[in-house]
Amino acid sequence: MWAVCLNICSNPHDAEDALQNTLVAAWQNLHKFRGESKFSTWLHRVAANNALMVVRRRKANTTITDFTDPDESAALAAKTIAAVIDVLQAN
Repeated sequence: MWAVCLNICSNPHDAEDALQNTLVAAWQNLHKFRGESKFSTWLHRVAANNALMVVRRRKANTTITDFTDPDESAALAAKTIAAVIDVLQAN
């Protein structure tokens, strides 16, 4: 299951989330396993579906910055500098 999640997510942190979601979903839906296929096949599909959900969620939260736009680049730089200052002041 780990290999399936890691292969689809391409990120160990996202794969961990997908694996945890897989284990919870498999446990909660164990009664839905019909036995028409091997249990490992069913579990593989649950893992793949959960990994794909994590990838879709990550893509939905990704913003694209147009670095050719000077205003957008300046705003991003100011935001990044402010965040670094906040972290340094907190320490």
